[in-house]
Amino acid sequence: MIGLTFALNTAVFFPILRSTPLRVPLGFVFVCLVPGYVVVAALFPERFRAESGERVGGQLSSAPGTEGANGVTVTERFLLSVGLSIIIVPAIGYAWNFTPWGIQLVPVLLSVSGFTIVVAVLAALRRWQLPGNAQFRPGLPDGLDEVWPVGTGGGSVRVVNAVLVVSVLFFAMSAGYAAVELSYDEQYSEFYLLSGDGETFAGVDQSSVVVGGDQQTIGVAISNHEGQPKNYTVVVIQQTVDEAGNATEVRDQTPLDSFTVAVDADETVVRNYTFTPAARDDRSRVVWLLYPNDVPDTASTASAANHVYLWVVSNASKSDYRTAQ
Repeated sequence: MIGLTFALNTAVFFPILRSTPLRVPLGFVFVCLVPGYVVVAALFPERFRAESGERVGGQLSSAPGTEGANGVTVTERFLLSVGLSIIIVPAIGYAWNFTPWGIQLVPVLLSVSGFTIVVAVLAALRRWQLPGNAQFRPGLPDGLDEVWPVGTGGGSVRVVNAVLVVSVLFFAMSAGYAAVELSYDEQYSEFYLLSGDGETFAGVDQSSVVVGGDQQTIGVAISNHEGQPKNYTVVVIQQTVDEAGNATEVRDQTPLDSFTVAVDADETVVRNYTFTPAARDDRSRVVWLLYPNDVPDTASTASAANHVYLWVVSNASKSDYRTAQ
């Protein structure tokens, strides 16, 4: 189980493997089985000994001279592992919700991995304290005997056990896939502009205005929710545009500036930026383009991860636009 823990962490964090589908099967097996399995192994280090008793009507009946069967069966061990994993992993994730980091892939995965390793070591120590013939050792034949019992009247039990195991496996696969995939889907970056008094006045779906020819100082804010530190590149351009209804066509654009901003995971950095937009007779705007990765040869709103903009107007027409004041 410790080996599977390290394999999943390698598949998630190693640059080459993290972009492959390998993390999906490793993810659902780890999330929905491994943490619970090590807990069950620590609680029940001994193997199930059928010779110590027999089950009658779902109850354990001790044989003469014994204290009853020890340990749990393979089927019980598997079902308990899945059930406990479904409890442990969300509980650890929920605990992170009350920290400054929130529920993110890296802290949750490392916490579950650390929990698994510590409990696995405890389980190994408890197992080594038992005689060799009393230690639990996984065995496929015993597990198959539990799922498909033989003997008179076992037909209904076989059906119920088979349906239960298939249902648990299906749920484990679905929950594990969702836990691994959703953690990647939640990664994103926020990008917005702040006015001189610290108020937000430009985002992806809104804009404000500045006066052409006047020097302006604004705050360029970047919030990193990508789960790891990022070196963002911000490209500043001034565009001349034509508008027809809801469509905006860029007639031409002029590069103004570019700069990089380093932002740690789950942090927000605001950089003061001073610029002087060119006064133009045609409708124009200054656009800030955000690139969390490489910048293409020609920067544009289509290639940027996020963008914000300010309309450039004259003093006479400023009142016709929504302003930041």
